Amino acid sequence: MNNGDWIKKYRVFPRLFAVFYLYVMWQVVSWAMLLVEMSNAQAAFVASVVTAAAAFFKFYVETGNTEE
Repeated sequence: MNNGDWIKKYRVFPRLFAVFYLYVMWQVVSWAMLLVEMSNAQAAFVASVVTAAAAFFKFYVETGNTEE
């Protein structure tokens, strides 16, 4: 098995992106919880970051390894 097959089989880049995105989402939600009063723009920003996680998860699951 060469390096290209290993990267495709274990889906290294999507998993690294998922870890990075979870960190970013954690930071945004933590920041939002510390706000005393959240404006509509801040609430929309937090909602868009959290909602994008669902979209990324859907994309990740649907583009899985098709080899069996």
